[in-house]
Amino acid sequence: MKIAGSTTVVTGGASGLGRATAERLGDARLANSVMLGAAASGLPFPEQVLRDEVLRRFERGELATRNAAAFDAGRALACQYVEDDIQARP
Repeated sequence: MKIAGSTTVVTGGASGLGRATAERLGDARLANSVMLGAAASGLPFPEQVLRDEVLRRFERGELATRNAAAFDAGRALACQYVEDDIQARP
């Protein structure tokens, strides 16, 4: 993942971060929700709407909870990259 200004640009290495984050959450299949969360601020939808759709898509069961946690982890990952990018600037 690369941050350009305040816009999140997802590059090839980001999928590895998404998968690694998903694996830390216990299931590599959560990587898509991690990546959706990471990209959410750059998409033309409110972040909460996207998160709500993740919950709706998985019918609010355990799988919904796990995917929502993955979405949140992706948001945290993106926020950390923005923070690191800001601190690295001269």
